[in-house]
Amino acid sequence: MSRDRLPATDLFLRLIGWSPQGRISARALFGAAVGVSGPILLGLAIGHPELGMTIGLGALFLSGGAEASATGRWRTAVATAGVALFAVAAALLVVASPAPEPAMVGLAFTAALFSGYSRSVGAIAIRVIIYLVLCVTLLEPAGAYRNTAGMIFIVGACWNVLIRTLMADPVPSAVNATDVRRPTPQQLWVNWRRGLLTWAGCQFPLRLAAGLAAACVLRNLWPERHFGWIILTTALLTERPLERLPIKIFQRTIGTAAGVALAWIILSNEREPWQAATMVAGLATFASLARTRSYLFYAILSTPVILLVLDFGKPVDPTLLIDRMIATFIGASIVLVGNQLGASVPASASMSAGRRGPTTR
Repeated sequence: MSRDRLPATDLFLRLIGWSPQGRISARALFGAAVGVSGPILLGLAIGHPELGMTIGLGALFLSGGAEASATGRWRTAVATAGVALFAVAAALLVVASPAPEPAMVGLAFTAALFSGYSRSVGAIAIRVIIYLVLCVTLLEPAGAYRNTAGMIFIVGACWNVLIRTLMADPVPSAVNATDVRRPTPQQLWVNWRRGLLTWAGCQFPLRLAAGLAAACVLRNLWPERHFGWIILTTALLTERPLERLPIKIFQRTIGTAAGVALAWIILSNEREPWQAATMVAGLATFASLARTRSYLFYAILSTPVILLVLDFGKPVDPTLLIDRMIATFIGASIVLVGNQLGASVPASASMSAGRRGPTTR
């Protein structure tokens, strides 16, 4: 009997995906409350809740995932803030360009190409892609106020990075690893360039660009619907490792469905602005804590934060909530189709007549 239940139990645990390394200390809880909820509550206190929640959006979504460690914390903080600044600036240029959608897809494709250079470059490239698409999605409807909104996002991101860095838990000194041999820049360059000649090396940028292009087309087919989330969902769920059925697809879909339901419950009842802002602050705090611990819980908590901020002070619109739920399913379907097609190509397939060389990792 226990053996029959084991697969279902394993699937449930994988769906939750709780990270055992992500303990929630008092410092982490305080840092999340001040770094993400602080601007929201401050905006409420000074009579500008919309401003506070916009800063909170930047703090939650553009400030990186993990808490900064005590080792090299300020270098990491500067890099994280720099990535957010670059992504917002690129998004503003994309939105203002004559062809915003091709520009966004092209920039995402370029970043994805460089994601295979090294692990550290790959992490930055993935973050740039997600931040870029997220900022384009949020800034595009802002019209003449998009530059101001972009600066506010940066303020929120830098504030949260600062607070999280100051509140980082002390960690033991790292073990001296100077004797560990690392690839030289020349080796990384040669390996990356050779990898782009194979399907394994170029499948991620091709899947991402094709998926984003398809998402843009589908959104434009129904301009009267709120299908912008198709593009965002596609960017979030397209990962560099090629899996036919990644667990993240289910986590995002279930999490978004639960998040939309939670937003529906909150928006369905008449609430004072201070009540709604306080709810957003609480959800944003726990979403920040869940970000590196469980993608399912992060999706559940972060989805209503976006919906509540975008629709703050407006009456609940069932059509809008349903559209965003449908958009999530469509985006997940695009990624699944792309993964299935990508997995049907042999990883060793060559993209040119060149011979694949040895890899250096």
